[in-house]
Amino acid sequence: MEKEEILELFRITDEKVAQIHASTEEKIAVIRSKAEEEKRQADAKIAAIRSKNEKEIAAIRSQA
Repeated sequence: MEKEEILELFRITDEKVAQIHASTEEKIAVIRSKAEEEKRQADAKIAAIRSKNEKEIAAIRSQA
């Protein structure tokens, strides 16, 4: 195999690696975005439950 052929294979391989890397980064960004949204939703549910519990506790204490 000649030097030019080897260099061309390296160039093609390097381009393919760059494409795979970019694709992987995009997939990671989508997954991270979904995870962050799910966390926000879970945090909101937890906050609502805490608020409800605090109101119930306050109501019970005011009756005592």
